[in-house]
Amino acid sequence: MTTKYIETSLNLSPIQKQKIASAVRQKKGITIRLSASDYTGNDKIRLTQQQIKKLRKAKNKNVGVDIKLSKTQLSKQGGFLGTLLACLAGSMLPSLLGGIMGKGIVLPGSIPHKTTTIKPSVTGKGKKKKQQKD
Repeated sequence: MTTKYIETSLNLSPIQKQKIASAVRQKKGITIRLSASDYTGNDKIRLTQQQIKKLRKAKNKNVGVDIKLSKTQLSKQGGFLGTLLACLAGSMLPSLLGGIMGKGIVLPGSIPHKTTTIKPSVTGKGKKKKQQKD
């Protein structure tokens, strides 16, 4: 039987988003702690019916709750992760670009309009001759 995930709006901190993104990259599950004020927000995440019941129960008591997200569940997040990774890339873009600039890596949209063609001047068979020993 397949598990059904329901899109739910929560308020996740930037650190929680980073931890979720890290868990996705490492293909691991993660537990996130939500306070009573985090039960509504703009961050969309897919939860199981059981997790939603747990959230509602905690919300009615006005207490925090820990939600475990399995690696399978994280892989099913869809648009949420794309948006999350895009946000993280925006916040980490300067350091990312600084690390790859000057290493011959061309990013899309960074190619200048005026380009020149460099023709390689390779001659011969491309093999180095072995020196003969006397």
